[in-house]
Amino acid sequence: MSSHSKRLQNYHSWYFRFAAASALAALLVTLFSSSAVHPVQAVSSGVVISQVYGGGGNTGATFKNDFIELFNRGNSAVSLNGWAVQYASAAGVSWQVTPLTNVMLEPGQYYLIQESAGAGGTTNLPTPDVIGGIMMSATGAKVALTSSSAALSTSGCPFGATVVDFVGYGTANCSETTAVPALTNTTAALRLNSGCNETDNDSADFETSAPDPRNSNDDFHLCGGPGNPSGVGAANPNAVPPGGSSLLTVSVTPGTAPVSTGITVTGNLSTIGGSATQQFFDNATNGDVTAGDNIFSYQATVTAGTSGGIKTLPVSIADAELRNGSTNISLTVQAFSVAGSANPGAVAQGASVILTGTVTPALGPPSSVITVTGDLSSIGGSATQPFFDDGSNGDATAGNNVFTFQMVVPGPTTTGPRSLPLSAADAQARMAAGSISLTVTTPPGPHDPAEHLLMGNPNGATADTNFPDNYLMMKLQYALSYNNSRRIPNWTSWHLDSTWRGSAQRQDDYRNDTTLPAGFNQVLGTDYSGSG
Repeated sequence: MSSHSKRLQNYHSWYFRFAAASALAALLVTLFSSSAVHPVQAVSSGVVISQVYGGGGNTGATFKNDFIELFNRGNSAVSLNGWAVQYASAAGVSWQVTPLTNVMLEPGQYYLIQESAGAGGTTNLPTPDVIGGIMMSATGAKVALTSSSAALSTSGCPFGATVVDFVGYGTANCSETTAVPALTNTTAALRLNSGCNETDNDSADFETSAPDPRNSNDDFHLCGGPGNPSGVGAANPNAVPPGGSSLLTVSVTPGTAPVSTGITVTGNLSTIGGSATQQFFDNATNGDVTAGDNIFSYQATVTAGTSGGIKTLPVSIADAELRNGSTNISLTVQAFSVAGSANPGAVAQGASVILTGTVTPALGPPSSVITVTGDLSSIGGSATQPFFDDGSNGDATAGNNVFTFQMVVPGPTTTGPRSLPLSAADAQARMAAGSISLTVTTPPGPHDPAEHLLMGNPNGATADTNFPDNYLMMKLQYALSYNNSRRIPNWTSWHLDSTWRGSAQRQDDYRNDTTLPAGFNQVLGTDYSGSG
């Protein structure tokens, strides 16, 4: 970054000494704002962006959230006070900001920033160091690390004094030299050598692989000092049917000081019917393409009958210097299956619950015309209840293979845990079974309205009609001081805890309060008609 500041200062010096016209200023605007220009930044010696993932919660994703990961590749601690990560779409000029906390990031330490969640995914991120809400693109966008929390504002490449590091991926119109190739729902951009690589060329510094989020509690990785071997795992293809084959690879970064020799890679493939101590190869056999390139491979076949779902295959790495590392390979077995869930997981008699059966379609041939049926007889429903994937009956999104049925548990239903059987079928005559775990409870007891004034009565409101502008009203759900002249509350106070949580949707049902004393002003729904 400093090289740009010096360059800009040199231009300014020349301008004030020799220029009398505005042509040079126009030239500077062209040089520094054109989206077609991809200037190379000064190599970041401290904190860098080490991982970017925008497919969180999308179809096929393991993790529920998007995230951005930082790493201190330098030799000194760096304060992130006042810093931020910023995001814009591939061609966008509007930057969204996630401010960072006041923390000292030590050399070799990672820092995890959780962003928006999607509707899918099965796994929470490791405990994030900061939580933001940016909805990131899974395929192409721009991410900046800045030493200021002020949003960037430029139509071109924002390589100014506050930009500490920058990554463009996919079709991003701005990057350090060349953008990282497009990502997917199941791949992230990971800075090579566990975050240490930095040549200011995004495509050379990053690889695309399965996301591997690390937070500040992860093991430190010191760049340039003694280090353990590490690796990044991948599967190609990353989704196969039972009986199908996938090339499993681990790209190994050798340990340092001294450099690793005699590297071995072993994978636990027991969850797909393979060996728990399967050797991977770097000798141009067993699916390996190039011998001696530190990419260890094994062509694995998923055993017929393997259950469907995302399989996490642990991998261990060792060298002759008695150092060890580890990683994982994520592989989806695309077997026809159905998994059940309930929201909420514990429902009171007489309350509503959303029951869901999430289907993993089969491949070869692909599943079509999928149906899901639940046996809800143990909670007062039908023993052959169809579930829906058409946006009705509690279903949120039509056609996403998430089948739903919303029902009210009858009052007489016996309390206790239930396992509700699910069955799924497709037009290819494949069947799958699953279940929904649900606990039926008794309704919560009535609430005492007095609990809403546990913290006191702010202005001494009283239930005396002689004080219409400070009239105390005690409701089951809240307490308030009503101002009859202004026709609004002076204050409202309420107590909430988890027992108040229900599953009712927003009603948009505005009604006047008929419990006001005679002669008081009642605010009607028509008073707000057309107000927006």
